[in-house]
Amino acid sequence: MCILDEYGYYAVEGFAVVPAQARSLGFSVVFAGQDLPAFQKASKEEAASIGANTNIKICMKLEDPTETWDFFMKTAGESYVTHVDSFQVDQGSVLGTYADAKGARLEKRARVDLLDLKEQTEGEAHFFFRSKVVRGRFFYANPKPVKRMHLNHFLMVDAPTDAAVEQLEKTFATYHALVDLSHSGWEMKNTGASEEIDRIAHLMQENQKISPILNAMRALLHFEEKIETNDIPASFFEEVSQSTFVEPELPEGKLNIFLPLRMNPHLEKLAVTNDPKFKEAILNRTAIRNQIEILQRLSGQSGKQAISIASELIGDMEKGTNYPPTTELLTSPKEVVQHVRDMVKNISLKKKEAVERK
Repeated sequence: MCILDEYGYYAVEGFAVVPAQARSLGFSVVFAGQDLPAFQKASKEEAASIGANTNIKICMKLEDPTETWDFFMKTAGESYVTHVDSFQVDQGSVLGTYADAKGARLEKRARVDLLDLKEQTEGEAHFFFRSKVVRGRFFYANPKPVKRMHLNHFLMVDAPTDAAVEQLEKTFATYHALVDLSHSGWEMKNTGASEEIDRIAHLMQENQKISPILNAMRALLHFEEKIETNDIPASFFEEVSQSTFVEPELPEGKLNIFLPLRMNPHLEKLAVTNDPKFKEAILNRTAIRNQIEILQRLSGQSGKQAISIASELIGDMEKGTNYPPTTELLTSPKEVVQHVRDMVKNISLKKKEAVERK
């Protein structure tokens, strides 16, 4: 659908073919404006052609009593109506009431009235389709005035890949299959307790009277709230004490991403600043480890599994950033010398054999 609001202000010649072509191509075009003279700015013939090629015409509040009113009056047409020709006083009545003169007349009248179109309020309209005239009402939101407004600036995102769409369809299919199994008596396997799930469930159950959306938002807002020390179970402190990470000691001259800069007399001469932050480690081991542990817990891992995974990842980061890297000699110097002598001996032997053949 193509909506051209206030079309009269940017009407151009030649655009009248659009409604005819759009109908044959299978899509709709809406021409909207305040009055007919605005449509005729480019060309009166163009405006007449647009009116002739639009099947549905809608008239809302009308203020132009000339050309625009004439257009809709002719669109609605006329109809035959009967009405009483005249009234006269009933001579036989004591009260002197009026009675019709026993005569009626058939005449043509316009199907719409200018006053009806002028008195229309927000959302009210007259719909003209074929020979029908329908008085209807659009949806009118009537939003309340606010103190402050701002525009939403949206970002363009790429369309999902075929693989992502296929994966989403598989996910829906799996979900529907699980729902069907649940109706047939299938029970979900117990995966063990989860601190995060238990806390979310507790927060959701506390506010069951409000709507599910507000309940979920409130649960998420309170999920990260700090809790009192007395509310922490003893098992948590046991896990922390058992998983206390001991920072390994590297020999002098070794560095990694978690260690501060080790200064020696040579580096002290090259240092450009005495700021303590210059000598700090690139990454904080404890902070990174805690963040990894939190991510693992949110992914559904238990406390011990999250601690184990965090420790392994920290260890991999240390090994990957150790400097200078450890080098191991695969061959001793004596073996290298012996290999060179063997090569020289073999080359000399090959030369001697080549001379003898000649």
